[in-house]
Amino acid sequence: MFRPPHLGEASIRPIDFNRTSRRMLQDMREKTWGWVVYRTTYRSDPAFRKAIEILTSWIERGVYKDLPECGLENPDPTPNDQPWARHQLTVIEEPATLDGCGVI
Repeated sequence: MFRPPHLGEASIRPIDFNRTSRRMLQDMREKTWGWVVYRTTYRSDPAFRKAIEILTSWIERGVYKDLPECGLENPDPTPNDQPWARHQLTVIEEPATLDGCGVI
């Protein structure tokens, strides 16, 4: 099992200690995390690529959301960078079996 690096309490400013990203990093046990996207339509590759770009940007925004909210002038982005580096968006594309499938 993967163990995240220890975050020494002495090196963390008190207001910065309870940030969502720090708690998320402490709770992460896997090497990667993320979402799985099943592509069920194959009409437009450019539209699908754009949708994946948008989804990725939303996920990234969520990972970094606490930076401006933590109340520090120059917050340390390291606790955000580490989960983002371990993010993995998995796209399943199998036109023969998935084309036209819907959500039940």
